[in-house]
Amino acid sequence: MKNILSGILICLFCTSSFGGELALQAPKLEIHSRKIGMLAGIQQGKYTSLDVGIEFQWRKLKLKDPWTIATNGTMEYNIQNNLLAYKIGGWGKIGRANLTFGGHVGMFTDFDINTLVVGPAVGFKALGFHFHTGANFQIAKTPIESVNTFYVGARYFFVNVRKMKMDRDKKGGKGIGKRKKN
Repeated sequence: MKNILSGILICLFCTSSFGGELALQAPKLEIHSRKIGMLAGIQQGKYTSLDVGIEFQWRKLKLKDPWTIATNGTMEYNIQNNLLAYKIGGWGKIGRANLTFGGHVGMFTDFDINTLVVGPAVGFKALGFHFHTGANFQIAKTPIESVNTFYVGARYFFVNVRKMKMDRDKKGGKGIGKRKKN
């Protein structure tokens, strides 16, 4: 028992005294991606509307805690009720789960009455599709009846421009097996 205990103590002493000399850390690699493109989709609530627009996405790809942030501008049209909307919004995604959260600000018009809306949205993103659900809260004295208060939607993102940049050892990380210079 004493031999085992002394062996563990010697190993701990050796690793603590020589641990700063030899780094077995993988080099840090970060990939930054920027995408610009068109989006097209459909929304269904009480009424159906089609939406088209443009989206900008920024991604940081890494093994731990990747993230994506996007902003978009869309135009929606409800053919049944002759309702037009312009929205500016954004969403974010943190980690490996493809759950997104975001919101929008917009203006709806039926060409007689105009109203402003704000609303949150949550969704799921996979393979260029963005399935989301959200709300449109009207800020007006006379609200428009044909605005979807709650909706579900699906969009597809068509990438037109894709730029990538790689950063290695940005924070002075050590490569595998490199010795520290004094």
